[in-house]
Formats: sequence, structure tokens, C-alpha cells
Amino acid sequence: MDRKMEENMLRWLEEESDQDDLIVSEEEEDLREEENIIHSPHGTDTEQEDDENDEISGQNNSDSDDSVPLADFATYKSRNETEWRKHPFPATRVRSHNIIQKPLGPKGTACNASTLLQCFELFLDPDVFESLVNCTNIYINTIKTKYQRERDAKPTNLTEMRAFVGLLIVIGANRSGRQNLRDFWDNSNGTGFELVYLTMSINRFRFLLRSLRFDDIRDRPQRQEIDKLAAIRCFIEGMKNRCLEYYTPSEHMTLDEQLVAFRGRCGFIMYLPNKPAKFGIKIFMVVDTKCPYIYNFEVYCGEQPEGPFRVSNKVADVTKRLLEPLINMGCNVTMDNWFTSYPVALQLLEERITVVGTLKSNKPEIPTSFKTSQGRQINSSLFGFQKECTLVSYVPKRNKTVLLLSTMHHDEAIDATTGDAKKPEIITFYNHTKCGVDIVDRMCRQYDVSRNSRRWPLTLFFNFLNIAAINGLVIHQLNNSNENIIRRIFLQTLGFELVKPLILERIYQDNVPGSIKTRAKLLLNISEAPQQGNIVIRGGVARCAFCSRIRDRSTRKTCSKCYRRICTDHQILICPSCNEN
Repeated sequence: MDRKMEENMLRWLEEESDQDDLIVSEEEEDLREEENIIHSPHGTDTEQEDDENDEISGQNNSDSDDSVPLADFATYKSRNETEWRKHPFPATRVRSHNIIQKPLGPKGTACNASTLLQCFELFLDPDVFESLVNCTNIYINTIKTKYQRERDAKPTNLTEMRAFVGLLIVIGANRSGRQNLRDFWDNSNGTGFELVYLTMSINRFRFLLRSLRFDDIRDRPQRQEIDKLAAIRCFIEGMKNRCLEYYTPSEHMTLDEQLVAFRGRCGFIMYLPNKPAKFGIKIFMVVDTKCPYIYNFEVYCGEQPEGPFRVSNKVADVTKRLLEPLINMGCNVTMDNWFTSYPVALQLLEERITVVGTLKSNKPEIPTSFKTSQGRQINSSLFGFQKECTLVSYVPKRNKTVLLLSTMHHDEAIDATTGDAKKPEIITFYNHTKCGVDIVDRMCRQYDVSRNSRRWPLTLFFNFLNIAAINGLVIHQLNNSNENIIRRIFLQTLGFELVKPLILERIYQDNVPGSIKTRAKLLLNISEAPQQGNIVIRGGVARCAFCSRIRDRSTRKTCSKCYRRICTDHQILICPSCNEN
């Protein structure tokens, strides 16, 4: 299953990138941030890949045994007197790290989700859509007096809301999230998008886009006094609970952050100068490395007002909150140097969570000799050992050191597959398991449903819609492991399933143009048997489609195939036998 999922991940990403770079080589250029709303230098010091053949290190990386000379028990000491042995402790038994009691994959109701719509509705279930409808209608009722015509501000319903989300997914699947909306509805030259204009009018789509709300706006001011995320809190918490409920993670997880691009008015916008978007809303994520499943997340909103939503934003506390659902599962978490620290790693180990991560050189537990590359050969490694964790300092090139801490590795093994680079196994393991959040971020950008917006709750909703589609795709792939699912086809089919009920409704509405009905019937492959020849009597009176405006003849009868109104002068009588033929 692992090989199958790995192939699927590469296929899902192949349209986005032509090369599969190591995460460590990317992170040299990816400076992270501190918790600062203006500028945050969230730095990572990881290995830099070099193509040139440098001098091989002369350092010996001997295996430890029971007969270690006394001189080899010497230790390194840091400035806070933390001691690290130069050689590993003798192996007495196999450590019980990363032993998952339950197999990776869907759990609970998700095990029975076979169709793609069922998998998607695990995360956006009918209750979510009902909440969106209710909150949106509350807002519509407050603004409908601004419209001259009542039909311009009609309340929405469940079918229309599902179709609206479906259109967002379809437009995103065609990589047109930032394209002008007129291009989808303008069919004067045959360039319009048929599924889009058959579902609803452009004015209705724009109205729903402006009116979409995620909470009751009537009591929002009171809730905002204690919660900065009041406008979308219920939606976020519901999404988080469903992500945790329907999936059993693997033994390798990734903790990192995602930046959702946004430049509007928001009290907790972050500035990351080396991110593609630079400005946006930060989301901490825990993602499965084997499958791009978003298991847990937290939206960073700065310091909350006094109240139930005020939590500590210290790095250690954020890390513990995000990894709390993984307690006693026996998995490993790979993280960068913003999250990794010596005390947190030991605390998580007590909860059966191992850590592999890069370290900032300013940590007091790091000996001075580990921080410098002077006097050390290129591609050489320096190890420090304790009973529960291992520290390594690697020199990938001149004047460059990489520091990593691991509570999963307990020896000084070098990965033989790296050749002359002589990378420690800790570094190669970090390279292979650091990609979880990066893959999710790339997948969100690849088929992004986002529209340009100045409302930060709507921008977050777009991002969580991307996340729901990704998680639904993973569940569907795991439940149908024999199928090779193309992500673009998955999204297009999902969008069609969501808009189909509304298109079906429009076929039988009198105020919808006949050309729209004809195209909709062809799209849905609907062919109704005519009643009484080819004439059907329907409610309401309208002008005959074949009479000139001067005659202005009205009729109640319509054609059973194209639904155009027909007066008695243009009706053609035909017997049932001829009609069948």
C-alpha cells in the first residue's frame, strides 16, 4: 500500500513540478518566521545539497560495542552543562519506537465511504451545508432591502449551496480560480464553460460569493470580544474534529506551517519574506508523510483576548497542542528548527512520540564544537549521545553546519546510499519525512478553489475547501486501492455530482431559458417520454416561441423535448405509434 500511495502522490503532483527536490535543499532558501505580525525570521538551518565532489571526511564513525575504551566515555558539554557522550550507549534491547497498534487508513464511518462524493462529505457533511445556508440567509435578510427586486436577493437553500461549492471545485480543477468570472458565463463566441452557466447565472454566483457567511452575524460582536476567529470558529472546529475522527495516522508524521495568501484587513496577518505570497494567515499543520492527509491543524491568530480561547503561543505549547492527538500512538514527528527543542523532545518521548528535527544553533543544549565547521572536514559528522536522544552536526560544505536532534536514532550510522556525501541516517530520514506539509501546500496551489477576496474568513474557507478535497481524495484512494485515481478527474467529477441536482431542478423551472434547458437535458442525458403526442400542458401562461411579437399569442402548452411554448397554430398532431417511431 505504501508503494501504491507513493506512486499516486507523485502522479497527483506531476503537473505542478518537473523535479522532486530534497526537502533539505529547499529549506536553505526557506526562512521561517517568529511570532511577529510585522516580520518574523523563522529560520531553518538544514543541509545544503552540493553537486561538486568535496574532500571526504576522515572522521571515523565506528560502531559501539560492550568493550568501549575508557577514553571513549568522554563527553561534550554545552553552556548549560548538558552532557553528550561521544559514542552511543551499548545496545541491550530493541527500542519500541514507532510501533503503531492500528493500521494506517480510514476508520469509523470513513471505512464505508466508497464513492468520491461520500468521501468528500465526510468533511463537508450535510450539517455543514445546513449551517452555511442558515448563516448566509441570516445575512441575506439584513441586506435584501437594498435591492429593488426581491428575486435579486432570494434566500439560498441546501441544493443551491452544494452547487455553489461544486462550481468552486470545478473552476479550481481547471486552474481558473483567479480568472474573470465573465469568461465562464460568456458564451457569445462558444468559449463559456457549459457546466457553470447551466448551474446558475453569473449574478447569482456573485451574490452568493458576497453573501456567504459562517456564523450568525447578529451576535458576532459579542463573540469577537473574546475570540478573533469568531467569524469562522464553528466551521474550523468542526473541520478539525472530522479530520481527527476519520483517519488513523501512520508512524511518520510531519509538523510544519502553511501560509494562506491574503492581503486584506486582518488583525493577525503574518509576513514571511521568503514565501511566494509573503503576506497571509498562518496555519500550523500535522500531516501524514505516507499519505498527504491533514490530520490536525491550528490557525494562528496572535494573542487572543481574555477568555476561553486564549492560549499560549509559545513554541513548546503550540507543538504540544498540535501533537496531543498523537499521544501514545507510537509515531514519529519530523519538524523544522522552529518547533524542535531538547526539552520538548524529551517530554514527547514520555508520551511515546519520537522527534526528528533540525535545531537552531542558539539552543543552550548544543556544545560549542557542534556549532562551528572550523577544523572539520567537509561531509564529516559529529555525534553526541544521551540515553534517550542523539545530536548530530554535519558539515555539507565550507562554513556550513547542520544540526539535528533525534529521539528515534541511537547510533552513529551513515547512509551508504549517499556515497561520498556520507550523510548520517538521521539526515536522510529527515529528508524523506519532512515533505508532508510541503506536499499539501503544493496540492492546494495546484487546483486552488480560491477567488480574490478582501474577507479573511472567506479566504480561510477556500483553503479548508482545498483541504477537504485532499483528505477526501486520500480516503477514496485508500478505500479503492486497486484504482489509479487522477486528482483532476476526481475534482471535476466531484464538482459535477454537487451541481447536478440544481441543474435538474432548473430544467423544470419556467423562468429558465429554453436553450439552457435543452443543453441541460443533453448534459444529464435526460429523455422524457412525451405525453399526448409531443405536447405537454404545464402551469403558467407564456408567449408562443414561434409567434411574432405582433401577434403576442399566449399558451399553456409546451414541447415535451425542448420545453418551448407552442400555441395551437404551431402544434403538429401525431399518433402514439408514429411518435414511438
